[in-house]
Amino acid sequence: MKKQCGFTLLEAVVAMAIFAMSATAIYAWVNTNLKSLERVHYAQEKNAIQDSVIDFMRSVNPISNPKGKEIWGGTTIEWTAVPMKYSSDVLDDFGKKTINQATLYSATVTIYQNNQLINQFDMVLLGIVKVREMDEILFE
Repeated sequence: MKKQCGFTLLEAVVAMAIFAMSATAIYAWVNTNLKSLERVHYAQEKNAIQDSVIDFMRSVNPISNPKGKEIWGGTTIEWTAVPMKYSSDVLDDFGKKTINQATLYSATVTIYQNNQLINQFDMVLLGIVKVREMDEILFE
């Protein structure tokens, strides 16, 4: 009987089949992880845009801008604000009236990126308007 050198054809085919199944499983696992990372990146980008929009909306006075549209590059913000039933004089640290009056507004904010809806949410905005002169307060 001769001493065998190397692999037989059957052993080589079995080894190739095992390698192919392992490579397919690893490829599927890597592909799934890449898709998950892409979804996480999209969600993070969406949250960053929404945080920026919320910061921007805090600077909007709904009394002077009850409806509006703002465009930042490919991002578009649209809002509509409706006054709520609460409206009151603004008081100073001593409980005295100031020259301003405050009203709460319910605002619906819609965010689009590249003409695709990203998010729509409601928030409460504070509207402040000057209703009296300083003389009225000083000599009251």
